[in-house]
Amino acid sequence: MRNSALEKVAVKKVKHEIDTIIDVARAKLEEYVEDGSEASLLAEVSTALIQVERTLQLVQINGAAVLAREMCEVVDGLVNGSIQQQDKAQECLSRGILQMSDYLEYVQAGNKDLPVVLLPLLNDLRGVRDEPLLSEHILFFPDLDDIDVPNVSVKLGMPAQEYAKKIRYGFQIGLVGIIQNKEIDIAATKMCKVAIRLHQCSTTAASRRLWWVTSAIAQAVAIEALPTSMGLASLLGQVDRQIKKFIELGEANFATEIPSGLIKNLLYYVGIADERGRIVSKVKQAYSLNELIPDEMDIDQMREGMAGPNSDVLEAVSKALHEDIETVKDSIEMYVHSKNRSPESVAEVSKELQKIADTLSMLGLDEPREDVLREVTALNGLSSEELEHADSNFIAIAETLIKAENIVDNFVNYRVLNKPAVQVVDAVDDSLDVPSDAGQLRKIQVQTISEALSELEEAKNAFSQVLTSPEDEDQYEKVQDYFRKVIGALSILNLDDAAKILECVQVFLLDDNATQELSSNSDKLDAFADSITSVECYLEALIVDDSDPKDILEYGIKNASKLVGSEIELSSSSGPLQTVEVEELASVDPVADDDSLALLSSTDLELKKNQKYP
Repeated sequence: MRNSALEKVAVKKVKHEIDTIIDVARAKLEEYVEDGSEASLLAEVSTALIQVERTLQLVQINGAAVLAREMCEVVDGLVNGSIQQQDKAQECLSRGILQMSDYLEYVQAGNKDLPVVLLPLLNDLRGVRDEPLLSEHILFFPDLDDIDVPNVSVKLGMPAQEYAKKIRYGFQIGLVGIIQNKEIDIAATKMCKVAIRLHQCSTTAASRRLWWVTSAIAQAVAIEALPTSMGLASLLGQVDRQIKKFIELGEANFATEIPSGLIKNLLYYVGIADERGRIVSKVKQAYSLNELIPDEMDIDQMREGMAGPNSDVLEAVSKALHEDIETVKDSIEMYVHSKNRSPESVAEVSKELQKIADTLSMLGLDEPREDVLREVTALNGLSSEELEHADSNFIAIAETLIKAENIVDNFVNYRVLNKPAVQVVDAVDDSLDVPSDAGQLRKIQVQTISEALSELEEAKNAFSQVLTSPEDEDQYEKVQDYFRKVIGALSILNLDDAAKILECVQVFLLDDNATQELSSNSDKLDAFADSITSVECYLEALIVDDSDPKDILEYGIKNASKLVGSEIELSSSSGPLQTVEVEELASVDPVADDDSLALLSSTDLELKKNQKYP
């Protein structure tokens, strides 16, 4: 299952490129809106959006990819004249361009890629084209391939096809009860039992997945965790036809023809079912359905979290706000130390404070806005005589502005820099064990990881040359040398699992037939590439966030296992970056040529070549 940490890294890789393309699309759209007749401008917008969609599909950010596709359809409608509400269409495109950047920032901040968050905008884009509106299940993208389905196979006294033919009648009886809305619990229970038995007699993962998900739906209906409907009855009818194909084709052929769309739709119904029933709960957990199909309250909160100005606007507004606050603080200081305290000076301060309050309102920061407005009201209520002795009022204004600055900084950290808000505390808790050199440690860690990534990139480039010139032994040795340096750096950082994956890559490359196997075996080549890519994504995630996103390595571990031909497991240790001393890291040059980083010599690797992992 694709996780938010990996999505975060994926967005980080492509966001700058997409922002550049989106800026071009925005500029061309604005030109078209002003001109209204230059169709070539729309063609450029369409080209940009197609490029954005393809990039997003490549990194599997489904929500933004769907948005780009719908926007492209609107542009095409404007070009061919099929859209009557042109002003509305242009407005939706402008919103879509702004929302694209906001959504990518939302995912980059560590939130799940959930296309349903964009549903209102997507339906507006479809509405101007008079297209049917989307429902939530259309924007449901479960991972169908990387889920381990329970293997509950049992020995039968007859062939599986014959057994399926014998028990199919029970499924059909239950389906009739669902369609006729009679004794729903009994009918669904019959269907659940048949699905469980089919699961038990199946040997392929694809077959077991279909019957497992079907049994979850049937169980949900039987215990009233999921209401029946014509749509659900139709889906279960399709399952009955799949049972017939199982009987006719045999499992081996049947497993290759199971429609992924059917599995997706069945999973959607499991996802919207109540969290009751053992099978229902297991399927929900395995496919992370509670994350992929959040409830309405969660969706509203996600849309609120994505709402507001994008980072460029937010940074500009924040900078201007800080300048306004500094101006007011300077005016207050001059007024307090001035012998001639004129009401005009106070009126100017009041005007600036009102401007600050309006800016805070634009950012959605209501609490500091109310505080500033309260000071404006108090200041405007002072008489000329009271202004002569109003130092306490001005001190209160200064304190309010300092508080507002802190809130704005926290807001920007969260929305723009993807950092947690910083709390200002009056005293330090002595019980907290906070190292004084934490900043130095983090800086060295990031530097070391960055250098390791550079070495890894060099290893990939060198190996590309090895594939084209297998006889070049010097280039081959360079590849091994780059890998040794990276593994050494990872070991220094206690990133043992990442190092283990690259060790497997090295061991695989020691085989004399490695390059030939990679050239002729696409599965091996994919496993080789994916092993290295997982380490890259893992290291990039560590640069973004110093927590240990170990789940990113799971895919790499699977592929590394394929390379060495034995099962590898992740270690149980956690938080490796927190256990390395500053002195230890500071003494290490991540790209040093000495052998201190080359922890795995050629001799070591020869010994490991025949070693079983882990």
